[in-house]
Amino acid sequence: MQSNLKFTIRQMEKSESKIIVDLVNLAYADVQFEFFNGLDRTNREEVEGIFLTGIWLGAFSTRSNELIGVGAIEFKEEKTGVLSMLAAVKSPESEGVGDEINTAHLDIAKIRDLKTVELNVVGRRDQHGSYEKKLFNRSDRLGFKLMCESDFAKVFPQRAKFQKIPLVVTRFFKQI
Repeated sequence: MQSNLKFTIRQMEKSESKIIVDLVNLAYADVQFEFFNGLDRTNREEVEGIFLTGIWLGAFSTRSNELIGVGAIEFKEEKTGVLSMLAAVKSPESEGVGDEINTAHLDIAKIRDLKTVELNVVGRRDQHGSYEKKLFNRSDRLGFKLMCESDFAKVFPQRAKFQKIPLVVTRFFKQI
C-alpha cells in the first residue's frame, strides 16, 4: 500500500490477528502497567471484531519483514471513521510508523467518502505525561481538533474497575 525506506504498510488479514494482539499488548505494556491492574490492552476477540467493522493496517520492516506497527480504522454510521489501537514496537525502524499508518487511514477515509474521522486518547486526568504529549502532538500534526473530554469509566465501564489512577478519554476529530 505505502512504503518508505524503513517499512512498508499494507492491509492486514484476519488470519494475522494473533500477531496484531501480540504487538499491541507489547507496545502498550508500560502504559497498561501504569494505568491499569492486570489488564492487557487488547485480545483476539476485540481485534477480530474490528475486522468486521473496519480495516487493520500493519507496518512491516523492509529489512526483516517483521511487523513493527499496527493501527485500525473502524467505520461507523453517518460516514464517520474512528482510529484505534495505534501501536508500534520501539526501534529505530519504527520511527514515524504512527504518523504513516494514520495518514494511510486518512487516505482510506477519503476513498470511502467519510466526512469525519475521530481519534480517542486515553490518558491521565492531568495529561502531563510523555505518553499523552506524544499522542496530542500527533493529533495536532495530522490536523485533528479537540472535540471533548469524558471520564474513562463512563466511556469504558467494563475496563473501569481495573483503573489504577484517574483517567480521561480525550476525543479529537478531523473533517475529511
